[in-house]
Amino acid sequence: MKFSPTFWIFAYFILGVIFTYLAIFYAGEYGVWSFWPLINMALAAYDFFNAYRMIELRRKINKMKNKK
Repeated sequence: MKFSPTFWIFAYFILGVIFTYLAIFYAGEYGVWSFWPLINMALAAYDFFNAYRMIELRRKINKMKNKK
């Protein structure tokens, strides 16, 4: 089953928000430079980057559809 880029934009963005929240929570518990906040920050950055890539993919697809 294929999902549209719009679905992935929302999925990655929601995951990025969740991991950002967890990073803030763990930073309060363990300190900013401990293991768990850093892992969650990295996962949040990865998810936000993928959401941005899906936005660009969606723009390219729409440009190709409008070109025809």
